[in-house]
Amino acid sequence: MAPPILQINIISAKGLDLKEMISCCSNNKGVYADVFIRGSNKSAKQKTPIDKTGGTNPLWKFPMMFPINVDVPESQQTFVVKLKVVGFLSDKVIGLVHVPMHGGTAESLC
Repeated sequence: MAPPILQINIISAKGLDLKEMISCCSNNKGVYADVFIRGSNKSAKQKTPIDKTGGTNPLWKFPMMFPINVDVPESQQTFVVKLKVVGFLSDKVIGLVHVPMHGGTAESLC
């Protein structure tokens, strides 16, 4: 039996503070989101495209689908979004969101 699927759309971010990141790390090469479910299959990690024009208000409108590991209790799974700015040598995390998976079905997260 196929695992249940969590389908989400990463739409946008608003009002990011990129001043320090742009000056020291990147020259504003863009922002993207790393998305995964902690406690689930690590290979299910996904990225949005890099938004090079949105600046402090990146826009992706990017659909993603994640298999849900039914062998791991929902209380041990967390939906994670890491916002990153593209850097010269490495990318820098500029924002982080954790959404607990417990307390409802996948549909209630959207």
